[in-house]
Amino acid sequence: MTEGKGREGAGPRGPMQVPVLARRLRRLADPLVGERRLLFDVGKLQAAHLASAFCAVVQIAIITRFLAPTEFGVFTLIMTSVVFARQVFESRSSALLIRYHARFDSAAQRTQQRAVVGLGLLLDAAATLLGAALVVVLSGWAAERLLHSPAYQSLLHLGALTLIAALGSATATAILVTDRDFATIAMVEAVSPWLTLPFVLAVALVSPSVHSLLLAVAAGTALRTVICWSFALRGLRRQRLWIQGGVGAFFRLGALRQDAREIAWFALGTNLLATLKLMEGSLPGLYLGVVLSPADAGFYLLAQRIIEKVGSFVTPTQQVAYPHLARLVVAGDREGMRRIYVHSLVLNFVVVLPFLVVFGVFSRWSVSFLFGAQYGPAGAVMAIALSAFAIGATFRAHTPLLMAAGRIGALNLAYVAGLIAEWLLLVWLVPGHGSVAAAWALMGFHLVSVAVTFPAVLGAMMSAAPGPKRPGAAIAPVDLDV
Repeated sequence: MTEGKGREGAGPRGPMQVPVLARRLRRLADPLVGERRLLFDVGKLQAAHLASAFCAVVQIAIITRFLAPTEFGVFTLIMTSVVFARQVFESRSSALLIRYHARFDSAAQRTQQRAVVGLGLLLDAAATLLGAALVVVLSGWAAERLLHSPAYQSLLHLGALTLIAALGSATATAILVTDRDFATIAMVEAVSPWLTLPFVLAVALVSPSVHSLLLAVAAGTALRTVICWSFALRGLRRQRLWIQGGVGAFFRLGALRQDAREIAWFALGTNLLATLKLMEGSLPGLYLGVVLSPADAGFYLLAQRIIEKVGSFVTPTQQVAYPHLARLVVAGDREGMRRIYVHSLVLNFVVVLPFLVVFGVFSRWSVSFLFGAQYGPAGAVMAIALSAFAIGATFRAHTPLLMAAGRIGALNLAYVAGLIAEWLLLVWLVPGHGSVAAAWALMGFHLVSVAVTFPAVLGAMMSAAPGPKRPGAAIAPVDLDV
């Protein structure tokens, strides 16, 4: 009653307006403060990806200085073929590991947690080895049809070697995510490209060729894998998953018998999602190589390499948000899910915007300055492709939310719809308009796939039980401060 009189007597300019304003500002800030650990973890990874992306762009700039567009096209087509081959067998083992590790951790089921780690490693290794074998088996056909010269067959064999050098690295990174050791992930991401850079510089100075460059990539990748696993083993010990039984304890897959059907459906669903992703990410470049030439494919793939580096700045938000969302889904915390999702959207847009200005608005000048005048035709391709990617990257927040909610089918449906739009545009436009048409096809993919996922995102948030109502309380079930 006294407070009411104070307000009435103070009038519009009275002293009580100050605490009222403070309360309103605090209410606006509460959601952001509630996710302070999310922002802190994302910030660490963003800093690492900044160092990593800078080094990667320097590497690309060095490579384009000693490789002509045709040679660069051959190199990027080989690396794209390697990624394609692995993704054919990819089951997103890291996503499976994170999802079911969170479930078994909430129930303190250590035996099942160890088995999930072992299963993730087995799936990861199988995808890598089968992918390498596929590259070798099809190397003759790919050299003739894709690279337009049988002499390049041996280079494809070296491409398979770069794949084997990364054996198990995805599982190691997933283990660090389950340990919430984002500082170590940030360090690995920051250091890895700098390990490869000396090899690339040596190639540029001593033996500038595609053959030597592939060897340099394989050496740098192997070093990164060793570093990842050295920290992943520490993470297993810290989570008390490493026991006296040693490695064998991680391969007692019988402990997963009760959840085997659900895990199998999740693995199959994510495998389909990964297969669909390669049709959007890898196949358009390979299609350009077959229909046009390695040089034309090289211009598009150069734009795609820059997009990948920009995408690496969005990846930390997903890496951090996904394990939190997985726990929030288990806790049935609708409010927590909504808040992390919204902040992920905002973070993604803020991260992409500067790159959109540099490589979108000013691509005509930035491409020639960074990569040389002979790569000038890639400027228009990059501007359109990066604009398309900015749309998809902003709404990439859909993916961790839907995966945490187990709605893999919605992601697959979105990819199918987007791919239909993209490939209709590719087949229709590329023969007459070249690599620029592939960038417009990418725009079609992102617009359609984002539109299709919206109903599933709303359904995922509405189906969860309401979380705590107090500001910041929705974060409690996730224990972000651990």
